[in-house]
Amino acid sequence: MTYFDFDGYQKKSKITFFHILLVLIISLAALIGLHVHKRNQEEVQAQALIARQKADSAAEAVRLQQQDAIELENQARKAQLEAEERALKIAQKREQERTEFSKSYERINDIVKQWDDAVTLAGSTARINLDGPVSTLQNIKRETEQLIVPLCLERGKSLLLSSMDLRINGFIEFMLEHEFTSKGLVNDSVELRSKFDSEIYSCKNLIM
Repeated sequence: MTYFDFDGYQKKSKITFFHILLVLIISLAALIGLHVHKRNQEEVQAQALIARQKADSAAEAVRLQQQDAIELENQARKAQLEAEERALKIAQKREQERTEFSKSYERINDIVKQWDDAVTLAGSTARINLDGPVSTLQNIKRETEQLIVPLCLERGKSLLLSSMDLRINGFIEFMLEHEFTSKGLVNDSVELRSKFDSEIYSCKNLIM
């Protein structure tokens, strides 16, 4: 007759339970370790991501700074080129003005010399023979009217024409024996001629 070995069963049960408990503890420890390892990896990855983002931000900041520096340099170069271009245009304009003034100034001087010679001739001509010299003066005045001058000489030209007109009328009044009127016209003509000389001199200093 076989008997149930209760003591042996209890010993085996204790051993089995102990094994199971040990396995559970080991498994739990493994799970905890795996979880901790996973969290550590996630933290490392997160830190690596943050580091990459910071590096990318720093690189972007450097790129933007370089781009701004290049843009500022381009703007400065553009401004310099524009300034040089403006200076060149101003210089070219000034040179053109000087050339035009020089030509007009020489032409006016030639006309004034012809005029002065004609006035001298008329002044030494008898009253009865003044028709010819006065006609010459009128021709010189018409030639002066047709003369194209730069802006700086326009007022001077106007003064010269007024002076010429008064002098011509002065000779005409002299021919009519209106000597008092003639003298007043001549004096006014001389005054305007003096203003013309001053105007031309000022304009020459301004342009040349």
